[in-house]
Amino acid sequence: MLSTLFSKLISNLLKVTVYKIEDENILQNISTQYQSTHYSRSMFHVSSLKYLISHVPEYSFTEFIDELNVCILFFYFASELYMIGPYMKVSPDRKQIEEFLIKNKLPASFSISMENYLSNIPILSSYRITDTLNSIINSFNSEYPSFNFVRFEYNNNKKNSYQKNFAKGNIDYTNIYQRYELENQLMLMIESGDINAVQHAFKDVTNFSKNIFDKINSTYAYNYYNVYTANAMIRVLARKAAEKSGLSVIIIDQITQKNIQNLKFNSTQESLTTLITELTQAVHDYLIHKKDYNPIISNITEFLMFHYSEEISLTALANKFNVSDSYLSKLFIKETGETIKQYIAKLRCKKAADLLIETNMKISQISEFVGYLDNNYFIKVFKKLYNQTPSEYRKKRTQT
Repeated sequence: MLSTLFSKLISNLLKVTVYKIEDENILQNISTQYQSTHYSRSMFHVSSLKYLISHVPEYSFTEFIDELNVCILFFYFASELYMIGPYMKVSPDRKQIEEFLIKNKLPASFSISMENYLSNIPILSSYRITDTLNSIINSFNSEYPSFNFVRFEYNNNKKNSYQKNFAKGNIDYTNIYQRYELENQLMLMIESGDINAVQHAFKDVTNFSKNIFDKINSTYAYNYYNVYTANAMIRVLARKAAEKSGLSVIIIDQITQKNIQNLKFNSTQESLTTLITELTQAVHDYLIHKKDYNPIISNITEFLMFHYSEEISLTALANKFNVSDSYLSKLFIKETGETIKQYIAKLRCKKAADLLIETNMKISQISEFVGYLDNNYFIKVFKKLYNQTPSEYRKKRTQT
């Protein structure tokens, strides 16, 4: 009973999953839920989890960070082992994901599904977690020994540790619950596509955070209402609210990536305001016009965005979506103005064009990454679409 209340309190305050590790079945459940099919070395394998647990001492918050910057934290309380997570400290970056895929020789079409997988993981700071845990433990048992914090971080196949001692403290739970209520209102406005109301809801969230930050001069307040962390959390919440509306994750991803690029030129607050507005507008447009779209073609184009680097035939697509080859071929041309083969070629070459500018990858690597195993054929297709070879395209755009 005590452990259930303890876990629920942590989960409600941090909005993160909490596990009480009682046996291997719990580890198996964790592995099934969070093991990415693209990531063979994941720390969510049962054997990996067991290994990590073996390095968790008593009276310590022990954090593990993997190659993708996904975190989990273990600790013992009242002789029982708990795991918090997974969580991330910043929103997933597409460049980092693509570098990971290239390093592990995985196709480009995995990037969106992996980004979607990572975007479902909540954004939390280590400080917020440990301060919250420390205060909850203190409220359950004021005589319990103080905890320290240890971090094991993946970095070029090496694990680095960082240690810090934590003093006992208290949390103003009223402020936390009030912020979550404001965040829920913001998510509802985005999900419903309410363009006018979303601006007011966003101002309420940001003003509340600023007021708390200004009024409370404490370590906890500083860490919890840290502007960067708070904005990262709002960015993830906005994505999830838009996704809940039914808006394509492809559109959500495009808006989010543009927003991340704008961070280089605009303030964080301005960029976040733009993201909230554009996501809500996209949801609004989607909800108004969704009846005008052919659902089969909408589903197929979204499927292709996830799988464009794989070998996909007209017959395979027709079978997957339960239509005939001829019907799908005619319908696709009618709706998009091009054949499925042409559509896939555009997707592949668009990604290749981006990589030619943004990376120093060899053209042969890019060719394979986007789905062309024959580099010469890739050059031919690319030149047909862009009127220049990949080398010419890169040279022209990197010189300007």
